[in-house]
Amino acid sequence: MIGLYLRLSSADGDLGADGKDESNSIENQRGFLYDFVSRRDDVTGQIREYIDDGYSGTNFDRPAFIELLEDMKSGKIDTLITKDLSRLGRNYIEVGDYMEQVFPLLGVRYIAVNSNYDSNEYIGNTVGLELSVMNLVNSLYSKDLSKKVKSAYRTRWKSGQSTIGRPAFGYVRDPENKGKWMIEPVAAGIVRRIFDMALEGLTTKDMVEVLNADHVMTPGQYREKFGFMKRVNRKVNDDEWMWEYRMIWKILKTYEYTGALIQAKVGNLYVGSKVIRKNAESERIVYEGHHEPIVTLEEFNKAAAVIRKTKQSGIINHDEYPLGPVVYCGNCGLRMDHPDNVERYLTCQHKRAAGSHSKCADTKYPADQVEYYIRSSLRDQLLKMQMLAGDLKRTLEEKENPVADTKKLNQTIKDLKARKTRLYEAYIDGKLEKKDYIEQREVVKLQLEALKEKSNRWTDDNESFVNIEKEASQ
Repeated sequence: MIGLYLRLSSADGDLGADGKDESNSIENQRGFLYDFVSRRDDVTGQIREYIDDGYSGTNFDRPAFIELLEDMKSGKIDTLITKDLSRLGRNYIEVGDYMEQVFPLLGVRYIAVNSNYDSNEYIGNTVGLELSVMNLVNSLYSKDLSKKVKSAYRTRWKSGQSTIGRPAFGYVRDPENKGKWMIEPVAAGIVRRIFDMALEGLTTKDMVEVLNADHVMTPGQYREKFGFMKRVNRKVNDDEWMWEYRMIWKILKTYEYTGALIQAKVGNLYVGSKVIRKNAESERIVYEGHHEPIVTLEEFNKAAAVIRKTKQSGIINHDEYPLGPVVYCGNCGLRMDHPDNVERYLTCQHKRAAGSHSKCADTKYPADQVEYYIRSSLRDQLLKMQMLAGDLKRTLEEKENPVADTKKLNQTIKDLKARKTRLYEAYIDGKLEKKDYIEQREVVKLQLEALKEKSNRWTDDNESFVNIEKEASQ
Protein backbone atom coordinates (compact mmCIF):
# COMPACT_ATOMS: atom_id res chain seq x y z
CA MET A 1 0.00 0.00 0.00
CA ILE A 2 1.16 3.54 -0.78
CA GLY A 3 1.17 6.13 2.00
CA LEU A 4 0.83 9.78 1.00
CA TYR A 5 1.99 12.05 3.81
CA LEU A 6 0.73 15.67 3.75
CA ARG A 7 1.72 18.32 6.29
CA LEU A 8 0.98 22.01 6.69
CA SER A 9 1.87 24.34 9.55
CA SER A 10 1.90 28.02 10.36
CA ALA A 11 4.64 27.42 12.92
CA ASP A 12 7.50 26.78 10.50
CA GLY A 13 6.68 29.14 7.66
CA ASP A 14 4.36 27.00 5.56
CA LEU A 15 1.64 29.64 5.53
CA GLY A 16 1.88 32.94 3.74
CA ALA A 17 0.82 36.38 4.88
CA ASP A 18 -2.77 35.71 3.86
CA GLY A 19 -2.89 32.69 6.15
CA LYS A 20 -2.54 30.15 3.36
CA ASP A 21 0.35 29.35 1.05
CA GLU A 22 -1.33 27.72 -1.95
CA SER A 23 1.85 26.01 -3.07
CA ASN A 24 1.97 24.04 0.16
CA SER A 25 -1.74 23.76 0.97
CA ILE A 26 -3.13 20.33 1.76
CA GLU A 27 -5.28 20.48 -1.38
CA ASN A 28 -2.28 21.29 -3.56
CA GLN A 29 -0.15 18.55 -2.00
CA ARG A 30 -2.92 15.99 -2.48
CA GLY A 31 -3.44 16.83 -6.16
CA PHE A 32 0.30 16.95 -6.77
CA LEU A 33 0.94 13.52 -5.22
CA TYR A 34 -2.00 11.79 -6.90
CA ASP A 35 -0.84 13.16 -10.25
CA PHE A 36 2.68 11.84 -9.55
CA VAL A 37 1.39 8.35 -8.70
CA SER A 38 -0.78 8.26 -11.84
CA ARG A 39 2.26 9.03 -14.03
CA ARG A 40 4.57 6.42 -12.51
CA ASP A 41 4.30 2.79 -13.61
CA ASP A 42 6.67 1.66 -10.83
CA VAL A 43 4.42 3.06 -8.08
CA THR A 44 1.31 0.92 -7.82
CA GLY A 45 -1.12 -0.18 -5.15
CA GLN A 46 -3.88 1.18 -2.95
CA ILE A 47 -3.39 4.70 -1.59
CA ARG A 48 -3.88 5.89 1.97
CA GLU A 49 -3.52 9.51 3.10
CA TYR A 50 -1.92 10.69 6.34
CA ILE A 51 -2.53 14.38 7.05
CA ASP A 52 -1.01 16.56 9.78
CA ASP A 53 -2.70 19.91 9.25
CA GLY A 54 -1.40 22.50 11.69
CA TYR A 55 1.68 20.62 12.95
CA SER A 56 5.24 21.92 12.85
CA GLY A 57 7.94 20.01 11.01
CA THR A 58 10.54 20.74 13.69
CA ASN A 59 9.65 17.53 15.53
CA PHE A 60 7.90 14.22 14.78
CA ASP A 61 5.33 14.34 17.56
CA ARG A 62 2.44 14.45 15.08
CA PRO A 63 -0.64 12.16 15.25
CA ALA A 64 -0.85 11.27 11.54
CA PHE A 65 2.89 10.60 11.29
CA ILE A 66 2.78 8.38 14.37
CA GLU A 67 -0.11 6.44 12.79
CA LEU A 68 1.87 6.20 9.54
CA LEU A 69 4.90 4.84 11.38
CA GLU A 70 2.76 2.17 13.09
CA ASP A 71 1.32 1.11 9.73
CA MET A 72 4.87 0.86 8.36
CA LYS A 73 5.89 -1.35 11.28
CA SER A 74 2.91 -3.65 10.70
CA GLY A 75 3.74 -3.93 6.99
CA LYS A 76 0.63 -2.12 5.73
CA ILE A 77 2.66 0.64 4.03
CA ASP A 78 5.61 -0.25 1.80
CA THR A 79 5.93 3.05 -0.11
CA LEU A 80 5.90 6.57 1.36
CA ILE A 81 5.60 9.68 -0.81
CA THR A 82 5.79 13.36 0.17
CA LYS A 83 5.87 16.49 -1.94
CA ASP A 84 9.40 17.30 -0.72
CA LEU A 85 11.71 16.61 2.21
CA SER A 86 10.41 19.56 4.23
CA ARG A 87 6.92 17.98 4.30
CA LEU A 88 8.44 14.98 6.09
CA GLY A 89 10.19 17.25 8.58
CA ARG A 90 12.56 20.16 9.14
CA ASN A 91 14.78 18.61 11.79
CA TYR A 92 18.02 17.82 9.97
CA ILE A 93 19.19 14.99 12.23
CA GLU A 94 15.84 13.22 12.67
CA VAL A 95 14.91 13.40 8.98
CA GLY A 96 18.30 11.89 8.12
CA ASP A 97 17.75 9.10 10.66
CA TYR A 98 14.40 8.20 9.13
CA MET A 99 15.80 8.23 5.58
CA GLU A 100 18.96 6.24 6.31
CA GLN A 101 17.95 4.06 9.27
CA VAL A 102 14.23 3.68 9.97
CA PHE A 103 12.68 3.44 6.49
CA PRO A 104 15.29 0.96 5.15
CA LEU A 105 14.91 -1.16 8.29
CA LEU A 106 11.13 -1.31 7.80
CA GLY A 107 11.54 -2.06 4.10
CA VAL A 108 9.76 1.14 3.07
CA ARG A 109 10.55 2.95 -0.16
CA TYR A 110 10.56 6.73 0.38
CA ILE A 111 10.03 9.25 -2.43
CA ALA A 112 10.28 13.05 -1.99
CA VAL A 113 9.11 14.25 -5.40
CA ASN A 114 10.32 17.85 -5.63
CA SER A 115 13.56 16.96 -3.85
CA ASN A 116 14.30 14.36 -6.56
CA TYR A 117 14.81 11.68 -3.93
CA ASP A 118 13.88 8.02 -4.34
CA SER A 119 15.34 5.60 -1.79
CA ASN A 120 15.46 2.85 -4.45
CA GLU A 121 18.24 4.82 -6.10
CA TYR A 122 20.31 4.90 -2.90
CA ILE A 123 20.22 1.23 -1.87
CA GLY A 124 23.51 0.47 -0.14
CA ASN A 125 24.58 4.13 -0.25
CA THR A 126 24.12 7.23 1.89
CA VAL A 127 21.74 9.97 0.73
CA GLY A 128 24.57 12.10 -0.60
CA LEU A 129 25.86 15.60 0.02
CA GLU A 130 23.12 17.43 -1.91
CA LEU A 131 20.26 15.94 0.11
CA SER A 132 22.17 16.33 3.37
CA VAL A 133 22.63 20.03 2.64
CA MET A 134 18.92 20.27 1.73
CA ASN A 135 17.94 18.74 5.09
CA LEU A 136 20.32 21.07 6.89
CA VAL A 137 18.86 24.11 5.08
CA ASN A 138 15.33 23.05 6.12
CA SER A 139 16.48 22.74 9.73
CA LEU A 140 18.27 26.12 9.71
CA TYR A 141 15.24 27.70 8.03
CA SER A 142 13.00 26.62 10.93
CA LYS A 143 15.46 27.91 13.52
CA ASP A 144 15.81 31.24 11.73
CA LEU A 145 12.04 31.54 11.35
CA SER A 146 11.56 30.69 15.03
CA LYS A 147 13.83 33.59 15.98
CA LYS A 148 11.86 35.94 13.73
CA VAL A 149 8.53 34.79 15.18
CA LYS A 150 9.83 35.23 18.74
CA SER A 151 11.15 38.67 17.82
CA ALA A 152 7.73 39.64 16.45
CA TYR A 153 6.03 38.42 19.60
CA ARG A 154 8.44 40.31 21.83
CA THR A 155 7.67 43.50 19.90
CA ARG A 156 3.96 42.98 20.57
CA TRP A 157 4.62 42.20 24.25
CA LYS A 158 6.65 45.37 24.72
CA SER A 159 3.77 47.39 23.28
CA GLY A 160 1.35 45.85 25.80
CA GLN A 161 -0.39 43.35 23.51
CA SER A 162 -1.32 40.12 25.28
CA THR A 163 -0.79 36.83 23.44
CA ILE A 164 -1.55 34.72 26.50
CA GLY A 165 -4.08 32.02 25.81
CA ARG A 166 -6.10 32.61 28.98
CA PRO A 167 -6.07 35.71 31.21
CA ALA A 168 -5.44 35.39 34.93
CA PHE A 169 -8.40 34.32 37.09
CA GLY A 170 -10.42 37.48 37.64
CA TYR A 171 -10.03 38.83 34.09
CA VAL A 172 -11.44 38.18 30.62
CA ARG A 173 -10.35 39.39 27.20
CA ASP A 174 -11.68 42.72 26.01
CA PRO A 175 -14.08 41.80 23.15
CA GLU A 176 -13.09 44.99 21.31
CA ASN A 177 -9.35 44.46 21.75
CA LYS A 178 -8.21 40.85 22.21
CA GLY A 179 -4.80 42.03 23.40
CA LYS A 180 -6.34 43.76 26.46
CA TRP A 181 -7.92 42.38 29.64
CA MET A 182 -11.09 43.40 31.46
CA ILE A 183 -12.13 42.69 35.05
CA GLU A 184 -14.76 39.96 35.45
CA PRO A 185 -16.73 40.98 38.59
CA VAL A 186 -17.50 37.52 40.04
CA ALA A 187 -13.98 36.09 39.77
CA ALA A 188 -12.37 39.41 40.67
CA GLY A 189 -14.49 39.51 43.83
CA ILE A 190 -13.06 36.15 44.91
CA VAL A 191 -9.50 37.34 44.23
CA ARG A 192 -10.13 40.56 46.18
CA ARG A 193 -11.48 38.59 49.13
CA ILE A 194 -8.36 36.41 49.24
CA PHE A 195 -6.08 39.46 49.30
CA ASP A 196 -8.24 41.08 52.01
CA MET A 197 -7.89 37.98 54.21
CA ALA A 198 -4.13 38.00 53.64
CA LEU A 199 -3.96 41.66 54.64
CA GLU A 200 -5.89 40.79 57.81
CA GLY A 201 -3.10 38.34 58.69
CA LEU A 202 -4.82 35.03 57.89
CA THR A 203 -2.59 32.18 56.81
CA THR A 204 -3.19 30.20 53.63
CA LYS A 205 -4.53 27.36 55.79
CA ASP A 206 -7.02 29.74 57.45
CA MET A 207 -8.13 31.06 54.05
CA VAL A 208 -8.76 27.55 52.73
CA GLU A 209 -11.00 26.80 55.72
CA VAL A 210 -13.00 30.02 55.22
CA LEU A 211 -13.47 29.63 51.46
CA ASN A 212 -14.50 25.98 51.71
CA ALA A 213 -16.88 26.68 54.60
CA ASP A 214 -18.59 29.38 52.49
CA HIS A 215 -18.64 27.10 49.39
CA VAL A 216 -16.81 29.72 47.31
CA MET A 217 -16.16 28.56 43.72
CA THR A 218 -12.63 27.51 42.89
CA PRO A 219 -11.11 28.92 39.65
CA GLY A 220 -11.84 25.62 37.91
CA GLN A 221 -15.46 25.51 39.07
CA TYR A 222 -15.90 29.11 37.95
CA ARG A 223 -14.54 28.38 34.46
CA GLU A 224 -16.83 25.38 34.04
CA LYS A 225 -19.94 27.12 35.39
CA PHE A 226 -19.57 30.22 33.23
CA GLY A 227 -18.58 28.33 30.09
CA PHE A 228 -14.93 29.37 29.82
CA MET A 229 -14.01 25.66 29.70
CA LYS A 230 -16.22 22.68 28.90
CA ARG A 231 -14.49 20.54 31.50
CA VAL A 232 -11.49 21.28 33.68
CA ASN A 233 -8.86 18.56 33.68
CA ARG A 234 -8.76 17.35 37.27
CA LYS A 235 -8.14 14.13 39.19
CA VAL A 236 -10.30 14.60 42.30
CA ASN A 237 -14.00 13.70 42.29
CA ASP A 238 -16.78 16.29 42.57
CA ASP A 239 -17.16 15.90 46.35
CA GLU A 240 -13.49 16.67 46.92
CA TRP A 241 -13.23 19.53 44.41
CA MET A 242 -12.52 22.43 46.75
CA TRP A 243 -10.00 25.09 47.64
CA GLU A 244 -6.46 24.00 48.45
CA TYR A 245 -3.62 26.11 49.84
CA ARG A 246 -1.74 25.79 46.52
CA MET A 247 -4.53 27.76 44.81
CA ILE A 248 -4.22 30.52 47.43
CA TRP A 249 -0.45 30.62 46.92
CA LYS A 250 -0.85 30.95 43.16
CA ILE A 251 -3.29 33.87 43.46
CA LEU A 252 -1.20 35.75 46.04
CA LYS A 253 1.89 35.37 43.83
CA THR A 254 0.18 36.59 40.64
CA TYR A 255 1.68 40.01 39.96
CA GLU A 256 -0.84 40.61 37.16
CA TYR A 257 -3.43 41.60 39.79
CA THR A 258 -1.57 44.91 40.15
CA GLY A 259 -2.47 45.75 36.54
CA ALA A 260 0.80 44.59 34.98
CA LEU A 261 1.12 42.16 32.08
CA ILE A 262 3.92 39.58 32.34
CA GLN A 263 4.81 37.57 29.26
CA ALA A 264 7.59 35.19 28.21
CA LYS A 265 7.36 33.42 31.57
CA VAL A 266 8.19 30.10 29.93
CA GLY A 267 9.79 28.97 26.68
CA ASN A 268 10.76 25.87 24.72
CA LEU A 269 14.10 24.31 25.56
CA TYR A 270 15.05 24.57 21.87
CA VAL A 271 13.34 24.90 18.48
CA GLY A 272 10.94 22.00 17.99
CA SER A 273 11.27 20.80 21.58
CA LYS A 274 8.17 19.91 23.62
CA VAL A 275 10.10 20.52 26.85
CA ILE A 276 9.01 23.77 28.53
CA ARG A 277 11.23 25.60 31.00
CA LYS A 278 10.71 28.67 33.17
CA ASN A 279 12.48 31.73 31.85
CA ALA A 280 14.71 33.79 34.12
CA GLU A 281 13.28 37.02 35.50
CA SER A 282 15.55 38.99 33.16
CA GLU A 283 14.01 37.23 30.10
CA ARG A 284 10.43 38.10 31.01
CA ILE A 285 8.67 41.18 29.67
CA VAL A 286 6.63 43.24 32.14
CA TYR A 287 4.24 45.91 30.89
CA GLU A 288 2.85 48.03 33.72
CA GLY A 289 -0.65 49.52 33.52
CA HIS A 290 -1.89 47.04 30.94
CA HIS A 291 -5.30 46.54 32.61
CA GLU A 292 -7.33 47.68 35.60
CA PRO A 293 -5.76 46.40 38.84
CA ILE A 294 -7.65 44.35 41.43
CA VAL A 295 -5.14 45.26 44.17
CA THR A 296 -2.60 48.01 44.55
CA LEU A 297 1.13 47.32 44.42
CA GLU A 298 1.36 48.11 48.15
CA GLU A 299 -1.42 45.62 48.95
CA PHE A 300 0.21 42.97 46.77
CA ASN A 301 3.54 43.33 48.59
CA LYS A 302 1.89 43.19 52.04
CA ALA A 303 -0.15 40.11 51.08
CA ALA A 304 2.98 38.45 49.73
CA ALA A 305 4.34 38.52 53.29
CA VAL A 306 1.87 35.75 54.11
CA ILE A 307 3.66 33.54 51.59
CA ARG A 308 7.10 34.43 52.93
CA LYS A 309 6.09 33.65 56.54
CA THR A 310 4.57 30.28 55.63
CA LYS A 311 7.05 27.52 54.99
CA GLN A 312 6.00 24.80 52.58
CA SER A 313 6.71 21.27 53.76
CA GLY A 314 9.08 19.38 51.52
CA ILE A 315 7.72 16.44 49.56
CA ILE A 316 9.91 13.66 48.20
CA ASN A 317 9.69 13.27 44.45
CA HIS A 318 7.45 10.28 43.70
CA ASP A 319 10.02 9.06 41.19
CA GLU A 320 12.57 8.84 44.01
CA TYR A 321 10.25 7.12 46.50
CA PRO A 322 9.57 3.57 45.18
CA LEU A 323 5.93 3.44 46.32
CA GLY A 324 5.12 7.00 45.23
CA PRO A 325 3.56 6.10 41.86
CA VAL A 326 1.41 3.25 43.22
CA VAL A 327 -0.06 4.33 46.58
CA TYR A 328 -3.26 6.39 46.31
CA CYS A 329 -5.88 7.76 48.68
CA GLY A 330 -9.02 5.62 48.60
CA ASN A 331 -11.31 8.66 48.84
CA CYS A 332 -9.98 11.40 46.51
CA GLY A 333 -7.87 9.13 44.29
CA LEU A 334 -4.73 11.30 44.48
CA ARG A 335 -1.25 10.02 45.28
CA MET A 336 -0.25 9.79 48.90
CA ASP A 337 2.50 12.16 50.04
CA HIS A 338 5.78 11.12 51.64
CA PRO A 339 7.01 14.19 53.59
CA ASP A 340 10.75 14.75 53.54
CA ASN A 341 11.47 14.48 57.24
CA VAL A 342 12.89 12.08 59.81
CA GLU A 343 9.46 10.59 60.62
CA ARG A 344 8.70 8.35 57.64
CA TYR A 345 4.98 8.16 56.91
CA LEU A 346 2.41 8.45 54.10
CA THR A 347 -0.51 10.84 54.19
CA CYS A 348 -3.17 12.17 51.81
CA GLN A 349 -1.83 15.24 50.04
CA HIS A 350 -5.34 16.48 49.25
CA LYS A 351 -6.39 16.34 52.92
CA ARG A 352 -3.37 18.40 53.92
CA ALA A 353 -4.07 20.93 51.17
CA ALA A 354 -7.89 21.20 51.49
CA GLY A 355 -8.19 21.08 55.28
CA SER A 356 -11.03 19.90 57.52
CA HIS A 357 -13.75 20.06 54.87
CA SER A 358 -12.18 17.21 52.93
CA LYS A 359 -13.57 13.77 53.81
CA CYS A 360 -10.19 12.14 53.20
CA ALA A 361 -8.53 10.61 56.26
CA ASP A 362 -5.77 12.66 57.87
CA THR A 363 -4.11 9.51 59.22
CA LYS A 364 -0.34 9.28 59.04
CA TYR A 365 0.46 5.77 57.84
CA PRO A 366 3.99 4.66 58.86
CA ALA A 367 5.95 4.01 55.66
CA ASP A 368 7.62 0.93 57.16
CA GLN A 369 4.21 -0.59 57.93
CA VAL A 370 2.86 0.12 54.42
CA GLU A 371 5.98 -1.37 52.86
CA TYR A 372 5.64 -4.45 55.11
CA TYR A 373 2.03 -5.07 53.98
CA ILE A 374 3.00 -4.69 50.32
CA ARG A 375 5.98 -7.03 50.67
CA SER A 376 3.79 -9.59 52.44
CA SER A 377 1.15 -9.39 49.73
CA LEU A 378 3.72 -9.81 46.98
CA ARG A 379 5.33 -12.73 48.81
CA ASP A 380 1.94 -14.46 49.13
CA GLN A 381 1.27 -14.01 45.43
CA LEU A 382 4.68 -15.39 44.49
CA LEU A 383 4.22 -18.41 46.76
CA LYS A 384 0.85 -19.16 45.15
CA MET A 385 2.40 -18.94 41.69
CA GLN A 386 5.29 -21.18 42.71
CA MET A 387 2.87 -23.74 44.19
CA LEU A 388 0.81 -23.75 41.01
CA ALA A 389 3.95 -24.08 38.91
CA GLY A 390 5.07 -26.97 41.13
CA ASP A 391 1.72 -28.76 40.69
CA LEU A 392 1.97 -28.49 36.93
CA LYS A 393 5.58 -29.62 36.98
CA ARG A 394 4.68 -32.71 39.01
CA THR A 395 1.85 -33.48 36.58
CA LEU A 396 4.28 -33.42 33.71
CA GLU A 397 6.89 -35.42 35.60
CA GLU A 398 4.34 -38.18 36.28
CA LYS A 399 4.60 -39.07 32.62
CA GLU A 400 7.46 -41.50 32.01
CA ASN A 401 8.91 -39.41 29.22
CA PRO A 402 6.81 -36.39 28.11
CA VAL A 403 8.81 -35.91 24.90
CA ALA A 404 8.70 -39.59 23.95
CA ASP A 405 5.00 -39.80 24.87
CA THR A 406 4.20 -36.80 22.68
CA LYS A 407 6.05 -38.29 19.74
CA LYS A 408 4.28 -41.61 20.26
CA LEU A 409 0.91 -39.87 20.41
CA ASN A 410 1.57 -37.92 17.21
CA GLN A 411 2.68 -41.12 15.44
CA THR A 412 -0.52 -42.92 16.53
CA ILE A 413 -2.60 -40.03 15.14
CA LYS A 414 -0.65 -40.21 11.90
CA ASP A 415 -1.21 -44.02 11.66
CA LEU A 416 -4.96 -43.64 12.25
CA LYS A 417 -5.21 -41.01 9.50
CA ALA A 418 -3.40 -43.40 7.16
CA ARG A 419 -5.78 -46.24 8.15
CA LYS A 420 -8.74 -43.95 7.41
CA THR A 421 -7.34 -43.32 3.94
CA ARG A 422 -6.77 -47.05 3.31
CA LEU A 423 -10.35 -47.86 4.35
CA TYR A 424 -11.65 -45.35 1.82
CA GLU A 425 -9.43 -46.77 -0.92
CA ALA A 426 -10.60 -50.33 -0.11
CA TYR A 427 -14.22 -49.19 -0.31
CA ILE A 428 -13.66 -47.51 -3.69
CA ASP A 429 -11.92 -50.61 -5.05
CA GLY A 430 -14.87 -52.77 -3.99
CA LYS A 431 -12.82 -54.71 -1.45
CA LEU A 432 -14.96 -53.43 1.45
CA GLU A 433 -18.72 -53.29 1.75
CA LYS A 434 -20.28 -49.89 2.36
CA LYS A 435 -21.72 -50.92 5.71
CA ASP A 436 -18.38 -52.26 6.94
CA TYR A 437 -16.58 -49.16 5.64
CA ILE A 438 -18.88 -46.77 7.54
CA GLU A 439 -18.60 -48.75 10.78
CA GLN A 440 -14.81 -48.96 10.66
CA ARG A 441 -14.49 -45.30 9.61
CA GLU A 442 -16.56 -44.15 12.62
CA VAL A 443 -14.35 -46.20 14.96
CA VAL A 444 -11.22 -44.54 13.54
CA LYS A 445 -12.87 -41.10 13.71
CA LEU A 446 -13.68 -41.48 17.41
CA GLN A 447 -10.13 -42.67 18.16
CA LEU A 448 -8.68 -39.64 16.33
CA GLU A 449 -10.89 -37.18 18.22
CA ALA A 450 -9.87 -38.69 21.57
CA LEU A 451 -6.17 -38.57 20.71
CA LYS A 452 -6.37 -34.98 19.40
CA GLU A 453 -8.08 -33.87 22.60
CA LYS A 454 -5.34 -35.52 24.63
CA SER A 455 -2.65 -33.86 22.49
CA ASN A 456 -4.22 -30.42 22.96
CA ARG A 457 -4.46 -30.96 26.72
CA TRP A 458 -0.76 -31.85 26.94
CA THR A 459 0.15 -28.79 24.91
CA ASP A 460 -1.92 -26.46 27.15
CA ASP A 461 -0.39 -27.99 30.31
CA ASN A 462 3.14 -27.46 29.00
CA GLU A 463 2.44 -23.84 27.95
CA SER A 464 0.77 -23.02 31.29
CA PHE A 465 3.72 -24.43 33.21
CA VAL A 466 6.24 -22.48 31.15
CA ASN A 467 4.29 -19.20 31.49
CA ILE A 468 3.71 -19.51 35.24
CA GLU A 469 7.30 -20.54 35.89
CA LYS A 470 8.47 -17.53 33.84
CA GLU A 471 6.21 -15.11 35.81
CA ALA A 472 7.31 -16.56 39.13
CA SER A 473 10.97 -16.09 38.24
CA GLN A 474 10.59 -12.39 37.33
